[in-house]
Amino acid sequence: MIKEEAQKEEHKESDMFIFTVMSHGTKDYIYAQDGNPKLIPDPNSFAGRDEGKLHITQDILMPFSTANSPNLAGKPKVFFIQACQGSKFQNKKVYIENI
Repeated sequence: MIKEEAQKEEHKESDMFIFTVMSHGTKDYIYAQDGNPKLIPDPNSFAGRDEGKLHITQDILMPFSTANSPNLAGKPKVFFIQACQGSKFQNKKVYIENI
């Protein structure tokens, strides 16, 4: 899905590209599905990787490189990725004040 988006012809007419995702994750990965992921072969990893996990650099950013997405070459690309990267809870409290 991401690779197909990166290669769309309509990007020739675009001035820029914005990618936004909010999910859960781990260090360097975000989850792309609910449930129990399965281990799938990964040519870049000896052990393979979990299906449903996207590597932030390889699976999200690299498809939009100039070589992989020529219709976006030379155009600004902005990526907003909001995902936790570990299993520890943040103990910080956020206070919202009504004005």
